Amino acid sequence: MTPLLLALALVTQSTDIEREAAAGILRQIDSLEARLKPTENAQRLASRNDPARDRVLARVATAWNSELQGVSDWIGHHPEVGWHEFQAVDTLTTLLRSYGFQIDTVAGMQTAFVARWTSPGGANGPTLGLIAEYDALRGTQGDFHGDQHNAQSPVAFAAARALKEYMMEARAPGRIIVYGTPAEEVDPPAKAILWKAGVFKGADILVRSHSSVETRRDRPGFGVCCLNIDAVKYTFTGRPAHQLTAWNGRNALEAAVQLYSAVDHLRSTWRPDHRVQGVIPEGGIAPNVVPDHTVVDYFIRFPDEVYLEHIARMMTDAAKGAAQMTETDVEITRYGEYRDGITISALEELFFAYAKKFGAPGLQE
Repeated sequence: MTPLLLALALVTQSTDIEREAAAGILRQIDSLEARLKPTENAQRLASRNDPARDRVLARVATAWNSELQGVSDWIGHHPEVGWHEFQAVDTLTTLLRSYGFQIDTVAGMQTAFVARWTSPGGANGPTLGLIAEYDALRGTQGDFHGDQHNAQSPVAFAAARALKEYMMEARAPGRIIVYGTPAEEVDPPAKAILWKAGVFKGADILVRSHSSVETRRDRPGFGVCCLNIDAVKYTFTGRPAHQLTAWNGRNALEAAVQLYSAVDHLRSTWRPDHRVQGVIPEGGIAPNVVPDHTVVDYFIRFPDEVYLEHIARMMTDAAKGAAQMTETDVEITRYGEYRDGITISALEELFFAYAKKFGAPGLQE
């Protein structure tokens, strides 16, 4: 297989704060990218005559068309939200076992798995890690696959199967590891838990695909997808009372509503590229009882971590103010953190060069 030069050619996020803080590093990175020329190298590799590579790619297409597109469709019609993807995991791990992979459940998560295969040529070679996702979105009319996670595992499996067949025939040393990662759409972030548990140790590279309506490469650097996210719950505790003597209670729902309203008023003071959305999943039990327990759940998003923390502090102050004015107590729990990915320019350019070479639809230069 063609060796890949992995260059971390990064350009930082578009905010002034982050650019200023990282100015010295950015100069070094720009110099490195200029020397490595990832676009030119990718085009050269993609255009080179390589029969072994072409056979692997043909096998990927065969695996997808003969079996794995059907698996994608099946998962798409049987959506399961994060941490509950039991049917999907059973289907996927059964398929991997049929390919000769050894399966382990990992990190104490029922729907996380690692599938390993070692070449008959030995393990003393590259270890390719493939990320598989399979969770669905939560919707008002039921769970659904609106972010194409039903396709991500089958795409990874097509690559794993094709590479395995090539490595067996060529007796090329190395390993293939498929990482089943649940709950991408909800917090706490499963991949962070897996990383902290050491699950990804030993992989030389991790590759994750994502379906889209267009084929493009992300710009180098941070901020390739979904903004940095803090997932925060604000739990208000008051005192119950009957509706006829409501003055004897302390209304936790009123505190939640005050917080929700305060956040809406604060939006005009935040930079326009913030994304802050919340719900009140717990708002009381009965209309004739003053609610003594409520929960407000927010996803707080912003491109750079410095300003994200600024927004989070303002929301903390708003929650404390809501509690003070209603004589309730508030507990603030940051239960999840997502930080934006980093684009590896060499891989992005190589992917895009192959996409163009093999006629991928919806190309966006």
